[in-house]
Amino acid sequence: MRSCRWLFVLAIAGLSALQGCSETSTIPKTVEVSGTVTLDGKPLTEGTVNFSSSSTGDAAIAELKEGGRFLFGNGVLPGTYRVTVTGPVNNTPPAPGVTPPVLKFIIPSKYMDPASTDLKATVSAESSDFKFDLVK
Repeated sequence: MRSCRWLFVLAIAGLSALQGCSETSTIPKTVEVSGTVTLDGKPLTEGTVNFSSSSTGDAAIAELKEGGRFLFGNGVLPGTYRVTVTGPVNNTPPAPGVTPPVLKFIIPSKYMDPASTDLKATVSAESSDFKFDLVK
């Protein structure tokens, strides 16, 4: 299921890139967007932050780094986005001969699904640094 979600996000990103391919189009100006993500007050240092717009189809993905920081390297077009966060899975390998446990996502599922997330970001030249505080 995770691979399907990645393929969907990549497909949207690819279609967004093709959207303005004509000689008369002007390339919209992107805004450098950065921020932090915490889970129960602690920085989330692994995973991704995904911005997606259902109205325009625009999407952007950034990797979480030390201190829970993220930066969209190519910038983000101004607009309102639904924000999802995907993260590491607690998948400690089992001892030999022991049945592997069911994978447990560290981030609550509501933050990983665009239909259920309550995280939003309105990107503009004046507003481009965001803090997302996730709660279990």
